[in-house]
Amino acid sequence: RVGMARRGSHSSRVRLVATEVSGLDVASSWIRPQPTVPMEVQTDDIYVYDADSQTVTRAEAGTQTGAADAATDADGKAEEEDSKLGDDIDGPGCRDDAFEAWAPPSRDAEDAILSAAQRVLDALVENSEALLGYQTAPSSGSENAAQLHLLTWNPTKHFAADLLPPGGKLTATAVDWSATGSTVVAAFGEVDVSGWCNTGGAVVLWNLFARGFRAGEPTLVLDHSSAITCVACHPTAPALIAAGSFNGEVLLYDTSREEPLVGASPIHERFHREAISAVQWVRDEAAGPNAGAAQYQLASLSRDGRVLFWPLRFGLEGALSGPIAGLRLGRKPGGRRAGGRDGDEDAKYEEEKVSRRGSDRTEKRQPLGAMAMSFSRGQYDMLVGSEGGAVQRLYLSELRQLQRPSQGDAQATRDLVKHSQSRWARPVLELLARADPDGRSDLVRAVEKRMKQGGHHGSADVLPLVTLEVVYGATLDAALLQPQPKSFDLEPLAGLCTSLHSSPFLRNLAAVAGSDGSLRLQSLLQARALTDLHPNRGAVHAVRWSRVRPLVLAAGCGDGATVLFDLGAMAGGAGTAEALVLENSDGGGGGGGGGG
Repeated sequence: RVGMARRGSHSSRVRLVATEVSGLDVASSWIRPQPTVPMEVQTDDIYVYDADSQTVTRAEAGTQTGAADAATDADGKAEEEDSKLGDDIDGPGCRDDAFEAWAPPSRDAEDAILSAAQRVLDALVENSEALLGYQTAPSSGSENAAQLHLLTWNPTKHFAADLLPPGGKLTATAVDWSATGSTVVAAFGEVDVSGWCNTGGAVVLWNLFARGFRAGEPTLVLDHSSAITCVACHPTAPALIAAGSFNGEVLLYDTSREEPLVGASPIHERFHREAISAVQWVRDEAAGPNAGAAQYQLASLSRDGRVLFWPLRFGLEGALSGPIAGLRLGRKPGGRRAGGRDGDEDAKYEEEKVSRRGSDRTEKRQPLGAMAMSFSRGQYDMLVGSEGGAVQRLYLSELRQLQRPSQGDAQATRDLVKHSQSRWARPVLELLARADPDGRSDLVRAVEKRMKQGGHHGSADVLPLVTLEVVYGATLDAALLQPQPKSFDLEPLAGLCTSLHSSPFLRNLAAVAGSDGSLRLQSLLQARALTDLHPNRGAVHAVRWSRVRPLVLAAGCGDGATVLFDLGAMAGGAGTAEALVLENSDGGGGGGGGGG
């Protein structure tokens, strides 16, 4: 601040004075103060674990030098003994040439292996006489194995005379071993009938290691009102046994219960309507690793060309109330039959209406009378043989009905039924989630219509329950629940395809047997068979690969003999793969009559 003062009239002076002036705050016209709220957060407790560990450091080193020229007699004698031992083990120069053709990845690896080899050789020198006089068994022999037991039973003690065929004898139709390998399970029945089967059948068990075992007295007999055509023991649960009947029923037994019969599948239009050809336990992709016996589901095949899958995840009692998935088998018209004729004029075809995103097309397919099935290693493919000799490879990896439903499909299914006036059981929800999304809503509407027409009413507090039986009872397009998979036709047989088995070691290798006496090795990558072993013992009724030896398989022939083949011997120049023949000392063949 500048102040000015005037003195007198003729002169003036300017005087400067310092003065403090208070500040002025001007608020903004466009910035508003932000409100603040005090808050506190707390995280979960952090758990800290202290653990102590201790390792033991161990190092071994060794070195070896060549023999000196002026070696003593003792050293020379020891070296001669070592050289002789090396010649006896692996031929001349074994000890010197052991690693000549091998290039170690590093110097440390070479030192470690040489050190281990030296210790092994020292142990062999110490126990050089342990194997003296040992004679190895011959690699191939023609002597038959000795028969230990002839398992028989008397059907007249368990069935009335009117339930048995003339003569009172039943035919052995299938055999299997329990998971522990201690029990033989056999199926019996009279299958040479036409129409409905009025004779009885049974699943018979012999516990070979039971106290007081007798070959003529079975441990347990599970009788049934119709013939039993096939049987399969659970891979991990010794008490669970599945069987199929001539009338189209799938049976499940639990021998640990007082009443072994757990359940039987109903006779239904969407289920099996003809004789069950085969039953097999396969892994359930939707089951967890700790599901126990429920890790496997039962696959059944019938002569009407249907493959149905029955899960155990929802309880044993309801396992056979309805399948969780299914396939329908068939061949396109114009295909070549086993006999070489085109059978279009006298074949019967089913019309299949297939929906494809807004467009419908109708296909005619010839029903396949399936007789045998086998799943490849990993269950990516399935082999099916028919009574006309056709052999098909089915591609299962592309079928959503056989896969575990995704979270999106499961959520979409729940959204469809959340406003429904019914309760939907867990198996039904999974069945809907596996169905084609384009037809899922139509499926739900058809089921709700079925519930109203069938008079399924709940109480005031409980809504009616939708079960698998209700779903399959609704009027639906069969392709929604039981589609027809893509297939590849392999070289057909000249007769009935009696049995086939996929190799447990090689995914694309299978053995196919037929009533024409052929036993083929079939690659799934080509239509033509690799070779035919020709047992020359009549029809081949059964074939199985060894579970422990990849090149060994066994075949049951029409004359009652079991022939074992060693493919390794044939590859080595032996000329034939037949390694051992187990003759039937009873002299009978083809079916094992007499209830034995």
